[in-house]
Amino acid sequence: MPVFDLSEVKTGFEVLPEGNYKAKFVGFKNELAPANGKTPYINLEFTITEEGDFTGRKLFAPRYLSKDSLPMLKGTLIALGCEYGNVDTDEQLEAAKGADVVVTVKQSEWEGVTRNKIGNIKKGLPWG
Repeated sequence: MPVFDLSEVKTGFEVLPEGNYKAKFVGFKNELAPANGKTPYINLEFTITEEGDFTGRKLFAPRYLSKDSLPMLKGTLIALGCEYGNVDTDEQLEAAKGADVVVTVKQSEWEGVTRNKIGNIKKGLPWG
């Protein structure tokens, strides 16, 4: 069997430093919360577009469809340029693919492991 030195190879799952990153909205998936299998949420997918060590890195932002979480969902829809109200959210999100945004990445601990979490999502700003 061949021998490889993997000590410098990155897996792509290293925790990102906290901060704001330019990103592109690339997709979404409707799912049920793993904790109870009942609470629906939309798992939003972003790709970092900012030049640097993390260009191309994928980030995911769950937006739960529960009463307490609706303000965060509305803010996300606004940032993606979607309409909100009595509209088909899937249709709006499909049309929003490719939207440039700024995501705020935070770190949190879950089951003893430090992970990234997307906080705010804002409309992409013109960058010089």
